[in-house]
Formats: sequence, C-alpha cells, structure tokens
Amino acid sequence: MLYTLVIKAIGLSLIVHIVALEKSQALTSDESGVRRSQSQTNHERRRRNAEYVITSEAIQNMVNLINTYRRNVVPGPASDMQYMEWDDELADLAQQWADECEVSLGIVDNDYPDPIEQNIYSTSLPDINLLGNLTTASIEHWNSYGNDYDYNSNECDGQYCDFYQKQVLASANSVGCGIKACPFTSFHIGLVLCYYAPGPFDSNQQPYQLGEPCSECTENTICDDGLCRSNSSSSCNLDCENGGECYLDEEDGGLEKCDCPDGFAGEVCQKVSVTVYCDCAPPAR
Repeated sequence: MLYTLVIKAIGLSLIVHIVALEKSQALTSDESGVRRSQSQTNHERRRRNAEYVITSEAIQNMVNLINTYRRNVVPGPASDMQYMEWDDELADLAQQWADECEVSLGIVDNDYPDPIEQNIYSTSLPDINLLGNLTTASIEHWNSYGNDYDYNSNECDGQYCDFYQKQVLASANSVGCGIKACPFTSFHIGLVLCYYAPGPFDSNQQPYQLGEPCSECTENTICDDGLCRSNSSSSCNLDCENGGECYLDEEDGGLEKCDCPDGFAGEVCQKVSVTVYCDCAPPAR
C-alpha cells in the first residue's frame, strides 16, 4: 500500500526508479501479446495470449476519443489535422515492448515504413482486473498535459507537454497500443504504450496549423467533421459481407457505407435481394 501512495504522488519518474530497483525480484510474467498487414497474424496471436485483450469496442472507444480531442484542440480549429485510425501493426509492436515491462519508452526492431512516435502511461494497479480501464484513461491523461502547453509560444509550463503534442500531431493518422499489468514484488504497474505514425514529432514546431478545418487537407482525402480522412477502402472499417466493399460517402459527411454487389442489400450487404419478374396473367376472379 505504501508503494501505491508514493507512486501516485510522485509519478512516472519514481515508478521507473522502483522498476530499476525491483526488476531482479519481479515475478515471471506470461508472453503476451485498422491497417491490415502480414503482422496481423502475430498481432491476433499476441492479443489472445495477453492477460487482457484490447477488445474491438475498446479500440473504437480509444480511436473515437483521440479524434474528439484532435477535433477540439485549443486553440483551434486545426486546418491540417488528420483523422486517426487504428493500425494493427503498430499495436503489435507496442504490445511487444509493453510485454517487456520496462516502464519506459522504447520499441523492438521492426521494418515499419514510417517514423514512429511513442506515448507511455503507467500507474499503480490495486486490482489487476482494472487493467482494461486504462485504455481510455491513458488518452485522457495525455490530453490533460495540453493545459501546460502554450501554442502561441510553443512552450511548456511543465515536463510532459510532448505527450499531448504527439497525440494531436496533425501529420499522424495511425495509432496502435499495447497494454500490460507488470508484476513486481508487492504490487502491479498498469502500463499502456501507444505508437503514432507517421512521425516525426519536432518539439521546435507546433503540432498543427490553425485555420479553417480541412482547408489544408491533401489530395485523396475528405473532410470528416473537421478532420482530413483518407478517401480509400483501406481507411474504411465497416465489415461488409458477401463481397461488398466499404467506402466513405463524401456527400454524406464521410459516413462509412457498403457498396453491395448485385443480389445483396442492407447496411453491410447482409440481406439477399432478389428481383422476381412474372410474365403471368392475374388470378381469375
């Protein structure tokens, strides 16, 4: 209990110090464990083996919260802010590092095509069953550092403004996170690690530009409620059935919809649609 109170009062720097002191005494933990890629198989395997699985619902909640913060930056609005989407490959890399329980920023060797930025959140965990609560708590925590950041001067009245700045980095459009309950001698540390791409983040520059929302979007993007969103099937997460293809309807505010093949209908092409032609006489009266 003493560890819990001290950690909450002093924060991340003390947690890292305690980890350094107690890592040799740590209990052995299990191997733990949307952009689709070859790494997705590893990602799914690791998520199945983790003590907590980031569910599809949790992923959607995290992405929605991040994009809500990006739409509502202060000062704002941003003219070039991209829509953030979940990336399984980034999530797999983040989970691999989280599994090491280093409680520090880092990344395993990888061949990801873009520069990657990182955020970390750690807290004492009185009950391991509360680990899932940290998915959105971490995002809220990083956003709170925006209170210490002065956009106009690009200066920070604190130590951790970069956590906020990375989360609202306009050029980033992909995020993936890993989560772990790291066991130590008398307590657990709940750890959330999120990777963002493409980077890099430059602390000497403001993370976004002010102006009319979407006025600085690049080609092949649509304006999704103030965010620049890629207008391609790869950025569409609706699971269309029966050979349907997901697309973003620009005329309907970028809403995800399914383009259903002949013979199917419904929101995700789940219904059989058959047109019957009858060349027959009406029944006799």
